[in-house]
Amino acid sequence: MSVIILSLLRRANSICVFIGLLPAIILIGCSSTQDAIKPGLPAAEKVSFLMRRDLSVHTLEAEGSISVFSKQDNFTMPIVVKLRNPDTLIVFLDNKYYVGRFVQNECLFRNRDNRSNKIMPLKRGIYSLFRLNMEYNVLHDLLSGTIGGELRASEIQPTEVVTQNTSRLIYIVLKDTVEYTIDHQYGVIKEYRKIHVNNRAVEVVSFDDYQLVSDVHFPHKIVLERPQSKEKLTIIYDKVVLNPEWLDLSFPYSK
Repeated sequence: MSVIILSLLRRANSICVFIGLLPAIILIGCSSTQDAIKPGLPAAEKVSFLMRRDLSVHTLEAEGSISVFSKQDNFTMPIVVKLRNPDTLIVFLDNKYYVGRFVQNECLFRNRDNRSNKIMPLKRGIYSLFRLNMEYNVLHDLLSGTIGGELRASEIQPTEVVTQNTSRLIYIVLKDTVEYTIDHQYGVIKEYRKIHVNNRAVEVVSFDDYQLVSDVHFPHKIVLERPQSKEKLTIIYDKVVLNPEWLDLSFPYSK
């Protein structure tokens, strides 16, 4: 009889311990699904959250593949990206264009055929490597998965459309409309859309396949589309290292 009573007492004690821990278990379960950005936050605070995330990434080293479709060229090939924010970017493409080092206002471009280095204006260097016309800041944001200039310019106030899962920040820049769609759960940008006054999208950038890298949600698939000119650039990262202890920025890069 005493054995049965002792067993019942132990079971009751276990139930009490479980009930005592229940609030903590519920709290842990809820915290794992809480939004990184609260939907009700003002737009300025959401932008600040995104900027803090970007500022936490000082250097980047990534490997993957790049696909380009344009009137000038179509290709898919391996890519290596090395970035030291904000002004040093090295891109290695395993093709005839070889490698470009973009620093401030110029590009140091190396041709695989004759192995000669050539200095050229930044925009021309970007075109030579990617076969697409792009500004440096656009290329930087594409490769590093970071926010654009409209969000960084705090004096520009957006219109905001909020749903349960996303916020859409709408900026009027000259005659264009620029929209950023923010994912509340992970606190990241899902899409950038630039629209002309005729309501036609001229540029759409999507950031997908976010994975946690060094406590930062980083996109592993980035797609740039220009519907009117039928151009498309897709970057898929297989390996991403954020803020590595040592980053070799020597030029040219060789595997």
